[in-house]
Amino acid sequence: MKFAIVTSNNYFSYLILSRLLIEYRNEIALVIESRGVSKGKSTAEVLWNVLRRSGIAGFAYKAGTALYGRALDIVARRLPGVERAFSPVSLADRLGCEVLAFSDPNSDPCLERVREVAPDLMFSVNVYQRLKQPLLAIPRLGIVNCHFGLLPHYRGMSPYMWAMARGEQEFGVTAHFMDTEFDTGDIIAQACLPIKPRDSAYAVYVRGCFAARTMLASIAGAAHCNGIPRRSQSRSEGSYFSLPDAHCVEAIRRHRHVLVRPSDLARTMYARLHNVRLP
Repeated sequence: MKFAIVTSNNYFSYLILSRLLIEYRNEIALVIESRGVSKGKSTAEVLWNVLRRSGIAGFAYKAGTALYGRALDIVARRLPGVERAFSPVSLADRLGCEVLAFSDPNSDPCLERVREVAPDLMFSVNVYQRLKQPLLAIPRLGIVNCHFGLLPHYRGMSPYMWAMARGEQEFGVTAHFMDTEFDTGDIIAQACLPIKPRDSAYAVYVRGCFAARTMLASIAGAAHCNGIPRRSQSRSEGSYFSLPDAHCVEAIRRHRHVLVRPSDLARTMYARLHNVRLP
């Protein structure tokens, strides 16, 4: 069995992919780092759009937590005696996997390399661009994505934040096959997780990352016997949410939640340096 991964290179992607990378390192033929954010837009344009829509607090949460994880990874790679990775690319590199970076995973050079590798199954994690049919068609079994909502409900962007904003007491993680639309492919597995009183969005997301981590490793195991379950989802049912806006952030606060606490970030660093699982 031959696997490939396409992912953004951040701490949350590391949490989701670490078990898959470690347990199936000999079967992961290619790891693609997707560096693009939105086709046709510069990084500055994308950041400005996020700031305008999400407000200062929402922008600071998204950008700040991403930069914090990236900074930890850079420091960990440079400090002598520190052998912990904070990103999937660092971990894949240490495990000896082939790692390539592309601004667009749909580009011809990326497609050419994936065709050469000819993976049986591909995993997509936190990729900010729509994967198009030429790439979707290459893996024999398809491409699997992890979505942080109980599909068909909460399709779209950052659904865990919208669940918190709407006063939900639980949210979900769904592993599904990808198709040409967003979050409409056949469902493989789902997990329902709690949103605790006074939770932070960061803690909720990390909770979902660990559920996704288990799912992807289980799916890789099932692929060995062509036993990946799947069931279709109705495209006419469910709900869709766009990028969280300032009203979403304010609603999260009204429900007595916060976006991130300093203790969340401290636990991130401590857990990785001491190999302790986050709660």
